[in-house]
Amino acid sequence: EIAPAVLTSPTNHKEIYESARNILSEFVARYPESSLTFHLSPGTPAMSLVWMLLAPTYGARVIESSREKGVQQVQFPFEIAAYFLPDRDLSRLTQARTPAHPAFKDVLHKSPVMQLVVQNALNVAPRDVTILIEGESGTGKELFARAIHAGSLRSKEAFVAVNCGAIPAELIESQLFGYEKVAFTNAMKDTVGYFQAAEGGTLFLDELGELPPAAQVKLLRALEERAVVPVGGTKEERVNVRIIAATNKNLMHEVAAGRFRSDVFYRLAVGIVRLPALRERGEDLELLLEHSLEQA
Repeated sequence: EIAPAVLTSPTNHKEIYESARNILSEFVARYPESSLTFHLSPGTPAMSLVWMLLAPTYGARVIESSREKGVQQVQFPFEIAAYFLPDRDLSRLTQARTPAHPAFKDVLHKSPVMQLVVQNALNVAPRDVTILIEGESGTGKELFARAIHAGSLRSKEAFVAVNCGAIPAELIESQLFGYEKVAFTNAMKDTVGYFQAAEGGTLFLDELGELPPAAQVKLLRALEERAVVPVGGTKEERVNVRIIAATNKNLMHEVAAGRFRSDVFYRLAVGIVRLPALRERGEDLELLLEHSLEQA
């Protein structure tokens, strides 16, 4: 069967994603027992990226083809966590009403769109997976990160928040991973970084999209190996932290534009929480205004 889709551009990620998802949803509804295979080679890079993002959700096999190597199954260089379930199961979970958790008491809302977001966050909070929170400035990304931490199995351990955009590029490595005595001028003693400070708990990396490419490479190794090497040191230190990252940028677009590493994105986007802007949650205005007046 051929399912035509009208796009304004072959690189419009939003349109491609919505069209592909709508077609897949209809197909899965008609053939619920079908197994899906996505072919990455045809089409634009934007289309390939969308298929890669949809594959875990639909439990699809992913292949690529070339004249030199023929057809091969794609081996993704990142872990697919249990949070990514087939779409029909994910829909059932998000619609199920999880009992209200005190960890989310500060997230004031009554709008349907926020109810769904909170439900998704409640479902992912107890799963010890990396989470990416996306949303415009002022949507409450750190508030959600703290709520997810409070609703997790690490709630009694440290929550360490880091504004990646506020750290000078030359200090990022020492701030994140620590440094040893005499590693550089004025390094008078061994100092732990944010990763070590959050041991056993949650490390919140805010404004992650501002990290320069060199820092992204170092972060990737820490995410893959769960170990860091302090500046001036030679020995890896194992770290046990849960990473919650946040950005006001669309990292899918940043990856497509070459400004953000795809391997770092996939390591972080195991669970994704997208926060709507205030203009999309008009029913919540009264609650938020009353709360602000009480505080004032």
